[in-house]
Amino acid sequence: MRAELGEPSLLINNAGIGGARSIVDNTNEAVTKIFQVNIMSHFWMCKEFLPAMIRRNKGHVVGIASMASFVAPPGIVDYASTKAGVMAFHEGAFLSFSLLRATRWSCCKYSTRPDVCGSRVFSAPAYPMT
Repeated sequence: MRAELGEPSLLINNAGIGGARSIVDNTNEAVTKIFQVNIMSHFWMCKEFLPAMIRRNKGHVVGIASMASFVAPPGIVDYASTKAGVMAFHEGAFLSFSLLRATRWSCCKYSTRPDVCGSRVFSAPAYPMT
């Protein structure tokens, strides 16, 4: 990709898998896979693409979490835990890297669907790609 298109200036971290199982019924392998896909992938992708964004002083990183970041219903505690981790990761990264003014971070805390969260509708601001 880099050879053909150059360094990306936009990274959208949007990964999520899960299943409806209780904590005691889920296998260690299944829980490990959910955490690797849902939260560790955010770390790996940022480690891969952030250095070039910082060097060029250009880039946008968007983290997609879930309403499950705020509520952990029975049966998806593992999934909800990873999505809360996504929120914490992107909030911490935003604070860390906004000091460098090297990247734009969007960490949306609200749904864009009014039917999901009533009247609390949020849309991320559009930043120009310079």
